[in-house]
Amino acid sequence: MVRKPSPNAKPVVRFAEPPWHEHSAPWRQIDAQLPHDHLAREIHQAMAHLDLTALYDSYTGRGKAPHRPDLMLAIVLFELRRGQRQPSEWFQDTHENCALWWLGYGIHPSRSCWYEFRDRTGPYLDRLNRHVLQQAVQADLTALSGVPWMALPWQPTRHAAA
Repeated sequence: MVRKPSPNAKPVVRFAEPPWHEHSAPWRQIDAQLPHDHLAREIHQAMAHLDLTALYDSYTGRGKAPHRPDLMLAIVLFELRRGQRQPSEWFQDTHENCALWWLGYGIHPSRSCWYEFRDRTGPYLDRLNRHVLQQAVQADLTALSGVPWMALPWQPTRHAAA
């Protein structure tokens, strides 16, 4: 007997495994070179405290296995912090910046993948970015303690959907 899936059942989404993990030689080599107070480390630590359920749930389970959204989000948060707001810049930087290779465990999403990710995360990107930055300040992971959030030059722009 073949059972039909429940109309409320969400398909299982499988994400592409990144090329590296924490024991991979290239990741460990970059890890050894990154300063302990580097922005990539701040974001990496803060990511563990984010609830990304809504982001993961936004994937349908159809088509090619997507890159893990937590890795892509970490890269985007890094880029936003550095003033890089365009997916074309994120694409370029993931091919040139070894801190992004470390943060994303070696992923190199295509340009169109970055645009799709921007569109997918638009409704909650500002909130997630602000949450990561607040956590970093609270944990004393950054020298920005006491700086008013509105004064930060890299504060993300407001999306119409937010």
